[in-house]
Amino acid sequence: MEDDASFLVTIIDFHPSFWYQATQNSAPKKEGLAAHSFINNVLIFLNSFLTLHRGNKLAVIGINPKISKLIYLSQTQSQSEPPGMALRASSNKPKNGDDASCTTMTESALDTAQRSEFSYVDMNHKVATAMQEITMYYKNDAQQKCANGSLLAGGLSHALCILNKVLTKDLPHIDARVLVLCASNDISSQYIPLMNCIFSAQKLDVCIDACVLTTNDSLFLQQASHLTHGIYSKPPYLKGLIQHLLMTYLPSKAVRKHLCLPSTQNVDFRASCFCHQKPIDIGVVCPVCLSIFCEQHPLCKTCGTRFPRNKII
Repeated sequence: MEDDASFLVTIIDFHPSFWYQATQNSAPKKEGLAAHSFINNVLIFLNSFLTLHRGNKLAVIGINPKISKLIYLSQTQSQSEPPGMALRASSNKPKNGDDASCTTMTESALDTAQRSEFSYVDMNHKVATAMQEITMYYKNDAQQKCANGSLLAGGLSHALCILNKVLTKDLPHIDARVLVLCASNDISSQYIPLMNCIFSAQKLDVCIDACVLTTNDSLFLQQASHLTHGIYSKPPYLKGLIQHLLMTYLPSKAVRKHLCLPSTQNVDFRASCFCHQKPIDIGVVCPVCLSIFCEQHPLCKTCGTRFPRNKII
């Protein structure tokens, strides 16, 4: 069975309201998960992914209601020379010094290769530090209001831009996929950007996996996982998140067809209205910005375009 290297882009949702409530409910007899425990679980999963195949590459993006930030990005083959290149270069140099200096140079090159290829200390530090910085905006200002959902469309767009560059220039034969750790509700205004991201992922042959941590299902991520042949699931217990991540999302696409993994039987493909954020069967669509409303209005609430009278599109 052929198992190629993979490029995984992990989008982590740091919605302050969810993680505040989850931390408050993280007592031994409750089902919540503290924020620091969640960070440790994510780091274990990311380290396991990099260890699974020596050619695996990783990118981590953090999102909240205000920003979408690239936290970590693995270096590709074209961005840095292979780890063994420094060792070969040092061995090809003329031996002008004594044997002790040559031995020291060889050991130094070998240590550099091992640190760059098998050590994830730098990645762990960057991810843990960025997670604290992203949540610091709301921690410093307790009265700061935030939306119900995070910038999921911005995070997916950022991930697809990274994968498009990797697949077209750096590593065209690598297996690319996206994992979304969602901790907030859907925002209806992001429906159209998300659908554009889904269509782009289909064109690039990138599957979108979704792990929803909230009590409510995410209709947007259900559609994204179904249309891109990814996995959509909700862990039954947040305290068992690391086991769920390792058993469900760690296998590559070549291995998944041999496993019994979660699948979504009924996917709701209805769009959500921009006014009440509820799924609708029939609605009014703005011909300019494509905003969707459950009721007819004289003007579009998004772009101000005047609707034609007595017409429902």
